[in-house]
Amino acid sequence: VCRQLGYYTWLRFENASETFGTGTGQIWLSSVDCPNLETDHILRCGYSNPPSSDTHQLDVAVYCETDRVWDYPSNGYIRIADQPTGDYTSAGVLEVYLGDGTNVGGSWGIVCTDYFEIWDATSACRQLGYTGAAGYS
Repeated sequence: VCRQLGYYTWLRFENASETFGTGTGQIWLSSVDCPNLETDHILRCGYSNPPSSDTHQLDVAVYCETDRVWDYPSNGYIRIADQPTGDYTSAGVLEVYLGDGTNVGGSWGIVCTDYFEIWDATSACRQLGYTGAAGYS
C-alpha cells in the first residue's frame, strides 16, 4: 500500500480503531495477502470480499516511511520534476528511471515528446496516483 501511495516502504500497521477510531462505510477488502514487499498495488495482492456482516473493528491503519519511492527507484519508475528546483510536483518534466535492476547502476532521464500524446500523459499521471492528465507540452 505504501508503494502504491508513492512511499518507499512501511513502518508499521495496526488496528485503526486504536488510533483513528472506528471507520464508516463499505468494507471492500478482507484477508489482504501481498506476495512480497515489491508489490506496488493492493489489487495485485490476494484478498477476499468481506462478508456483509463485517464490522469496522478490524479496519487497518498503515504508517508509511517518509522517503518517497524515487529516492530508491526501480527500473521503470517515473516522476514529475520541476527542473529548476528539483522538487517533485504534479506538473513539470516527466522523468523515467532506467537501470540494471539493482538500484545501483541506473539513472533518471527525461522522456521526449516524439509521438507523445494525451493518452501517454494520462497513463503517466495515473501511474503517479493522479486521476488523469490536464494536458502536456
